Amino acid sequence: MRRWMLVGFFLFMGFCTVASRVYDSVTVPKVLTTSAKQKSVEVTAEGQGTVKAKARKIYPVYGGLRVGQMEVLPGSQVQEGDCLFWYDGTSMAEKREELLRELEQLDLDLEKEQISARARAEKGKVKVKGITTGKIVDYGVKDNMNMGACMAPAAGEVIVQNLIDFGCKPEYYDKI
Repeated sequence: MRRWMLVGFFLFMGFCTVASRVYDSVTVPKVLTTSAKQKSVEVTAEGQGTVKAKARKIYPVYGGLRVGQMEVLPGSQVQEGDCLFWYDGTSMAEKREELLRELEQLDLDLEKEQISARARAEKGKVKVKGITTGKIVDYGVKDNMNMGACMAPAAGEVIVQNLIDFGCKPEYYDKI
């Protein structure tokens, strides 16, 4: 019995494999590929009239700079890498000086801000001149929901001791 079950299992698996291969061959598209051949594109155009460019590439002229010399005339054919124009050296020197002045002003503004930041930091610093430690004061309050009554006696003693330790009056502090 066990042997027939094993044979039946393998027959069922064989049937499923064949069925899936048949289904796969029917549903998966077939594509044929070939290797590319090297050729040039040949286009012949005949007609009369003027040939006009479909698009132009614009090269920016940076603000404040003047073109000193054009290397090509309008309508001339140019190759990749050809120089189209030169900037005017005088306008470049002027722009450089302007940018240096702007950079110097920004450096001064940065230094001014750093000085102001240091002054604000020094002004707001807190110094610890000393401390007064507290001690446990127990007046036997048993209500754990009334922490104010439990802590008030100890807080009062610490405040009084602090005023004595530092020799100051209550008005010295903003709030007690």
